[in-house]
Amino acid sequence: MKKGVMWMMLTALCCSVAGLLIRFMNAPGIVLTTFGSLIAIPVSLAIYRHPVKFTRMVIFTGIVQYLMSLSFTYANQLTTVANALVLQYTSGIFVLLLQSIETKRLPAMYKIYVMMIVLAGTAIFFADGLGTGQLMGNMLGLLSGALLGLAFYLTAKPEIDAYSVGIMSFVVATIQGMTVLRAIPAIDSQSWLAIIAYAVIVYAISGIAYSIGIKKIDAFLADLICMLEVVLAPLWVFLLFGETISMLSLVGAVMIIGGIVYMMVMDMKEERA
Repeated sequence: MKKGVMWMMLTALCCSVAGLLIRFMNAPGIVLTTFGSLIAIPVSLAIYRHPVKFTRMVIFTGIVQYLMSLSFTYANQLTTVANALVLQYTSGIFVLLLQSIETKRLPAMYKIYVMMIVLAGTAIFFADGLGTGQLMGNMLGLLSGALLGLAFYLTAKPEIDAYSVGIMSFVVATIQGMTVLRAIPAIDSQSWLAIIAYAVIVYAISGIAYSIGIKKIDAFLADLICMLEVVLAPLWVFLLFGETISMLSLVGAVMIIGGIVYMMVMDMKEERA
């Protein structure tokens, strides 16, 4: 379990620099997803010599993962960033729901409590930026949360290779975004550097870390650990750009981290029992 936790923490760490790298881009988001995915495929294959198997379930899960990313991108455009993030991180609820349907048992009460604490912490963390937003944007944010929960649930299954799922999602993103090829002349050198860094760190390395970690711990715990991205992302912005973090945000961060630590302790107790 400890190794799984470390791999998922690396996943969250890599994903947390996404917003930072986007700040250095002067190109549309679809350019980033298309060329980032195109670069991430050979980089991933070169770093992690793992066989890729495109089974029906891998293809399906890869499409789910891609649709999750797409719905989250559009949610950010149609509602507030805070709303989109809070709604996406309802994913843990969907993981618990899917696990309960599969096992035909209600989740342990401590998992429900942890989910409530972490969701409340996330809402408090973004309290200053929360708003009513637009209905469609909020609906897409919730959809991205459901798809993220489904992706966590499916990739945790032993018969589904999470690494192949990641490669599949890159392939789908590349094919879908080929319409932006005409935009190449408009991409400056700074944007290209940001795209390459994004592809290597956020797509390739985090994808590899996730594919290893998700097989070693429970999908719900993996989902919670990845929520550390919410806390880490503003930290990098604070360190590099001096943007301050409110006391309310710090309270929310403590609740998120506290909920994750409590979940890890309870899981270790269950393993020893």
